[in-house]
Amino acid sequence: MSEITPKSSADERDPAQDQEDEKQRDAQLLEDKPPHHD
Repeated sequence: MSEITPKSSADERDPAQDQEDEKQRDAQLLEDKPPHHD
């Protein structure tokens, strides 16, 4: 059975770490360009 609830809830997480993770995701998205954009 799949897990419905996340392993950590919002109140257990570190907001500073969440912001850092979001910046890393944004940077990865900007790096990932389709081949025809070279």
